[in-house]
Amino acid sequence: MSNQFDVVVIGGGPGGYIAAIRAAQLGFNVACIDEWKNAKGGPAPGGTCTNVGCIPSKALLQSSEHFEHAGHSFADHGIGLKDLSIDVAKMLARKDTVVKQNNDGILYLFKKNKVTFFHGRGSFVKAEGGAYEIAVAARPSRPLTAKQVIVATGSGAGACPARRSMRSRSSATTARCASRPCRRRWA
Repeated sequence: MSNQFDVVVIGGGPGGYIAAIRAAQLGFNVACIDEWKNAKGGPAPGGTCTNVGCIPSKALLQSSEHFEHAGHSFADHGIGLKDLSIDVAKMLARKDTVVKQNNDGILYLFKKNKVTFFHGRGSFVKAEGGAYEIAVAARPSRPLTAKQVIVATGSGAGACPARRSMRSRSSATTARCASRPCRRRWA
């Protein structure tokens, strides 16, 4: 496998993976580097939106909406339900399945469009002779070179010194709800 590319995209979120695919469609030899990991440590391209933001939120919202319809709107159609309950663990499992399908879909699009994917953290090593050398943490002995580099690493929340305690609570809540049901509130 060659380490030389026309374009290397650092970041596989909504901006990065689309840029990589489009560059490949335009005839460039393209690589995309992304470090997101799924629960098993495998690649999870798609960035914040796919992994912890938009997509999982919408999956949970859809499940909640179905629950609400079953509890309220079905009666208008002559459908009665007794002992309606919610299984939060199953809802979270469905959300995880939806996220994985999106991750796998992006990897499929890379393959289909001949984008070479590297799982790991990309960083600049040097610029020399009109090209850039980029290291991939997962393969330190084999840096990539590219004429053009697109940095699409997304963003993160900045820390406000007076609000550090809020940030740590928010991060803890995100991790807790992503990993297990919040039984005290929903059971």
